[in-house]
Amino acid sequence: MAAAAAAAAALAGSAAAGVAQLKSEADVAAWERRALKVDGWSRLVWADDGAFYMRKESWQRGSAGTVRLWIRHESLAPDEDGFLSSNTLWEFDCEGRRTRFLAADAYGERNLGGPEKSLDVADAEWTFDRPQTIGESISDTVCTIVEQVMATPATKWRDADN
Repeated sequence: MAAAAAAAAALAGSAAAGVAQLKSEADVAAWERRALKVDGWSRLVWADDGAFYMRKESWQRGSAGTVRLWIRHESLAPDEDGFLSSNTLWEFDCEGRRTRFLAADAYGERNLGGPEKSLDVADAEWTFDRPQTIGESISDTVCTIVEQVMATPATKWRDADN
């Protein structure tokens, strides 16, 4: 479990000292236009050091009512391992307010480009969402979308077990 938590933290990335921060929705939109290729990606949330995106077609229904989703993170500055972007598979238990990290690919360049490092977590353990964190914001956004999707009878889910 410790290895998974450390990998998740390393893959998430953090801003280096002295790098401008994203302070508003307008800052994020300008950064996306200038530095990112986000066609086909929907922004979930943003923080002062980057933003998180999802693709609707990556959603899968897991066992016991969970939802699996690939989430892309783009950072303003490289993390301590030199990564600027990542694509991470998370599983959300909206009812239990918890998540788990299943797999990730980290990249040395923005837009999921450059040198790649991959990680799969065979024994992924659930962690509870911590109040007032980016993780809680992502979970809140994902679970709100899940509620809306579940209310639509014509929704077709891909099963994660297939």
